[in-house]
Amino acid sequence: MRKFLSKLLLFLLLLSCFSILFVRKINLATADIGRHIKNGEVLLTTGKIVSTNFYSYTQPDLKVVNHHWLSGVIFFLVYKAFGFSGLSFFYAILSGLAVYLLYLISKKQVGGDIAFFVVMLLLPLMSYRVEVRPEVFSVLFICIYLYLLFGYIRNEINFKYLLLFIASTQLFWVNLHIFFIVGPFLIALFIFALFITHNVKRAKKLLPVLFLSIAVCFINPFGINGVLEPLTILRTYGYRIYENQPLLFVQGYNPSMIYYYADIIFTLGVVYLGLFIGSARKKLCTEDVIVLTLFVIFGLAAFGMVRMLSLFGFIACLFFASVLEKIPNTLMNVSSAINYLLLASLVSIAIITRSLGWGLYPGVQNGARFFVENNLKGPIFNNYDIGGYLIFNLFPKEKVFVDNRPEAYSVSFLKDTLIKMQQDEEAWKELSPKFNFNVIFFYLNDMTDWAQPFLLRRLDDPQWVPVYGDSFTLVFVKNTPENQSIIQSYKIPRESFRLTKR
Repeated sequence: MRKFLSKLLLFLLLLSCFSILFVRKINLATADIGRHIKNGEVLLTTGKIVSTNFYSYTQPDLKVVNHHWLSGVIFFLVYKAFGFSGLSFFYAILSGLAVYLLYLISKKQVGGDIAFFVVMLLLPLMSYRVEVRPEVFSVLFICIYLYLLFGYIRNEINFKYLLLFIASTQLFWVNLHIFFIVGPFLIALFIFALFITHNVKRAKKLLPVLFLSIAVCFINPFGINGVLEPLTILRTYGYRIYENQPLLFVQGYNPSMIYYYADIIFTLGVVYLGLFIGSARKKLCTEDVIVLTLFVIFGLAAFGMVRMLSLFGFIACLFFASVLEKIPNTLMNVSSAINYLLLASLVSIAIITRSLGWGLYPGVQNGARFFVENNLKGPIFNNYDIGGYLIFNLFPKEKVFVDNRPEAYSVSFLKDTLIKMQQDEEAWKELSPKFNFNVIFFYLNDMTDWAQPFLLRRLDDPQWVPVYGDSFTLVFVKNTPENQSIIQSYKIPRESFRLTKR
């Protein structure tokens, strides 16, 4: 019993340590989580999965593949039970479990101290994406697959358990997040590595696992369209998403410390690559092939799309553990005290430079509360970022003009209507009567090239009157007889604003 309690205590301490950087406050004004919660609520109350542009009045009949519908159900249930604070901790715990699995994989290679150091070294990168998203399930499942597959090739896991667990996990994964395609890819990679390292028998034994994982992917509400969605979703994007931009582009636009940290990690990896291959005097073993391939693929993916930085951090743990395993013991004879001192310094810097916390940012709901309490009515013109916020707070009373799902809107609508109306005043004058807007509800910190100039023009437009503003949102109502009561009570003077053109 004492041994069990000691192991449990160690597990909880490690989980707490690995989870700490994932506990962040939620900026609901730009987050997707509001829409995910609403998706779950709609399914549980109506029995129907949202499969059209359900929340928008502009293109309501446009069909969409809701590839994360089950995540919405889980998020809604957690929210109903524990609120947004519960969602913060739920996300952090799942992320911490994923890190813990990587720690266990690495521990068997280099021992507890070095594995712990490697994990903590990469933790700031792993926690790059801390918004509560369905992506957390993919991160966890990737680590589960790696733990199981490494266990299989190390003769630590029974094949029957491997087959059963991966099949059941893949069934959930395909309905939780679009990265489900990574599951079969990982299995295929292990088969490939076993083949080229002459473990043909074990490779062939994994083939049924691969075929079953692929077959299970078709068990989703959208059938073949759901399976193909990871390969086709980017083709319909008519809006440039920050998280989908290359690392160097984002670094030039926003020179954040975390991007330079990613550069350092990748550069170290490339430098160690020579050592990694050169130290293998014989042919590379199966595990070497796997971690090397994963590091290269996810490293290139992260440089091509910053949303992959977090996953790259997870994969880099395995790579650096493999590298350190091959370094001579004399070079690795570093005391635990020094390791933990370096670790404490790193974590302290990360904590100081990042906003840790749980639940919502204070005041983020005030804009929606103002809308509801003053009985404002649409149609609403809103910017891209704030769509999920409005869906969570105002649906079904009000629908949105657009929300932050570029795949749910036509390219022509996003480019020729949404963006053009903000860029071109003549387009605004021409198109706005078509929609008969009564309210403009905007995320104040929209950093697109067109957002701030658009807001400046509305401030100087006598047809629109600002009636609410805070550090998150800005609300205008149309200057009509029906809105005079709200205008007289809440009109904000023009001189109160300090918006500047970009």
